[in-house]
Amino acid sequence: MDQKKQSFLTHLEYLRWHLINSFLAIIMFSAICFLNITNIFDRFIFSLLDSEFVTYRLLCSLSEKFFSDETLCFSTVSLQMQNIELAGQFNMSLLVSFVGGILLAFPYILWELWLFIRPGMYKNGT
Repeated sequence: MDQKKQSFLTHLEYLRWHLINSFLAIIMFSAICFLNITNIFDRFIFSLLDSEFVTYRLLCSLSEKFFSDETLCFSTVSLQMQNIELAGQFNMSLLVSFVGGILLAFPYILWELWLFIRPGMYKNGT
């Protein structure tokens, strides 16, 4: 950017390009998540069903340490999922992919936001 004062429409143009770059990053990461959706479900979402899950082991060790029994230990965890919509599983895959795309693109989105805000933060524009 140049050091001269810019018009309101020029600022809107810069903001538009930063938003477009951010949305493209979300779409790209969402596509990557959608291509790996089985790994995401198996390793992150359904990993809660394993009785050896990290949080379950931590709760069990804390229970044994502070209460001297196994009150907080989980032996089995059950989950019943019910699909009542025609495309429910596909919609859930799209939703999980989109949320994963937002999470993975979040550092880049913050960077784009900073690139837009930074010139107005200092008197000389650097």
